[in-house]
Amino acid sequence: MRKVVAVVATLVVLAGLAVGADRIAVVRAESTAAQRVRQTVDVQGDLAITVHGFPFLTQLAAGRLDQVTGTADEVRFGSLTLTQVDVAATGVSTHTPVTTATADLAATVPTATLQQIVQQRSGLTLSVAVDAGAITVSGDALGLTVTAAAVPRVEGGRLLIDLGDVRIGGLQVAVANLPAALRDRLTGLEVPVDGLPAGLVLQSATVVDDGLRIGATGTDVTW
Repeated sequence: MRKVVAVVATLVVLAGLAVGADRIAVVRAESTAAQRVRQTVDVQGDLAITVHGFPFLTQLAAGRLDQVTGTADEVRFGSLTLTQVDVAATGVSTHTPVTTATADLAATVPTATLQQIVQQRSGLTLSVAVDAGAITVSGDALGLTVTAAAVPRVEGGRLLIDLGDVRIGGLQVAVANLPAALRDRLTGLEVPVDGLPAGLVLQSATVVDDGLRIGATGTDVTW
């Protein structure tokens, strides 16, 4: 009986050592992955990478991780700065280029970024704010004081902003009845969501307190 107990105790210790080694390997892999992300992507603030699934070492030996998630305070994709970035990927390769079987990305386009883009695209000095769950645009346009609700939409993977409920000098005017020069500047304004990993396609845009929360999904994504 003592021998049996000794064998069992030895197996428990070995199993504990194996689990400990596996967890240490995960921590090191997550740290290395975060460093590589910072080297290849413009990340500001905190960045965290989490490798899910157990055991990790068998996944590593197979060359593919079951699931990896990541969060970042701020990431710049192409010309667009996104905040509160969340990424979830499955079937993640351990070699470069890194590919994933599936990927989901959620991030916020800050109000300040939206304002900058609206001004650039329209050529007008306009202010953008979020109020009561809606985006409002206001300012002077062609000598007129304009206030309007901005309505985001995703079309063919593009993020567009249209105006609705336009008020000029306190009077509500249909977008179709605006002067052509003003209407053309304020319709179909595109927020350039470029620089996303190949395979990720923009799917949604929702107004949140600090801007627009966008969502992108994809399969066979290359990072």
